[in-house]
Amino acid sequence: SGGNVSVDAHNVSTQTDGSLGIDAFAAAGNVSVSSTGLVSTAGDNADAIHANAPSGTVTVNAINVTTNGQNSQGIDAVVNSVDTVSTSAVQRLMISPSGVQS
Repeated sequence: SGGNVSVDAHNVSTQTDGSLGIDAFAAAGNVSVSSTGLVSTAGDNADAIHANAPSGTVTVNAINVTTNGQNSQGIDAVVNSVDTVSTSAVQRLMISPSGVQS
């Protein structure tokens, strides 16, 4: 997307390898992800929330985030700068500078 991206979700779950729960990308803007329920993944390489804003900021507000597979992050933020990451229950958190693959 060339502008800002905003995702609002309640409950999200995936079961297979490589299936992301929420995947938000803004090429030249900011990303905002909000979840008021459970975001969970069961497969390997399946991040619950993946937010990527290489030229902007990422804001994530999530109530409950879980992953059960190998190499699966609860919240994976790939950003130029992190604005806010807020959650009451997160299993795994990774924040990467822009351009770094993780």
